[in-house]
Amino acid sequence: MTIGDEIVEAVDAALERLRRLGHGPYARADVSSVIDPMGSRIETFLRSVAFPMSTRADNFYALIELFKSTSLHPDRVPQLHGIRDLYNRSKHKPQEPLPLGEAIQTVQNTVVALRDVRALGIGAIGTPFERELNYHLWLAFWDNYANGVTDAAIMLPSDHWTYVGTVDTLHMDIRSWDALKANLLAHLRLRMGQNHFEPKVWESFHANAGVWDGDYGELVRLVAPFDDRGIGESMLPGLARHDSLMSIGTALIVAMVDIVRSTSEPMSRDELAEAIKARADSEYGIPREKRSVAEAAAQIAALVDTVPLDQRQRLAGPVLALRRGPKCRPCWLGRFGSISTGTALF
Repeated sequence: MTIGDEIVEAVDAALERLRRLGHGPYARADVSSVIDPMGSRIETFLRSVAFPMSTRADNFYALIELFKSTSLHPDRVPQLHGIRDLYNRSKHKPQEPLPLGEAIQTVQNTVVALRDVRALGIGAIGTPFERELNYHLWLAFWDNYANGVTDAAIMLPSDHWTYVGTVDTLHMDIRSWDALKANLLAHLRLRMGQNHFEPKVWESFHANAGVWDGDYGELVRLVAPFDDRGIGESMLPGLARHDSLMSIGTALIVAMVDIVRSTSEPMSRDELAEAIKARADSEYGIPREKRSVAEAAAQIAALVDTVPLDQRQRLAGPVLALRRGPKCRPCWLGRFGSISTGTALF
């Protein structure tokens, strides 16, 4: 089964669940319970599989519009916009009805469209399907009113006495918080607020916080546009984001995965390293000109160079895990299909 096969099967299964709702009385919430996760999955599929080199500016609408530059049948673009419109209405316009018959017809059209998308074979659509690397992560924000700065931390839950292992830390202008919060609350995979944490964990934060269930790279993409490099540069040496090998390593890994999923053409080590740095800079907020970034990108490119060309689209990562020990520190690994490597940058 390919990734393209899997998304078609998943939407087909959602269609069957909608049809079963018609076997008795149903509420709007029953239709939404099918449409909302399906719409989110399709958007993620387009972003990470069909168009892995899309940019942070490409929303659901823009991703669908990208098909106009492919050989996809012109009728399929409006069909995909149909599921986007239904998903947006379900999620953002609770006062509007969601007739079951309309939902069934829209999802039927979506299955037809996705079958044709699968046949295009673009991006990583034809890559063998493997279990997705999803994470249950904590995202917290602390305001420093004196300096006008908000610090954001992406954390891997832990049984350590601090309860967390920090994976990435970003620094933003405190005035950016309202815009970022709106983006986060609009995303189906993030749940903000006290109710999603154990009381002792919430009390330890003294911050705005939420829980993310999904792809790590997608979360970084949401937050990275708000990272202020000027703030990072003004911090004490060693405290900026680009001084953290964890932040550098994870950003470069997700950038590398985007690149190898987007093309089956060979690239030299130097070309790949340059492409990784450029992608990490533009999409994941890591400055490409830093020496540590260049060194890490070169090491990752050398590692990818050992993977046969026809297997590179199967690369996934980073794999985040807590390293057991006194500090319970998080680490990351790169996963090559079913192969794991301990060659990591700490």
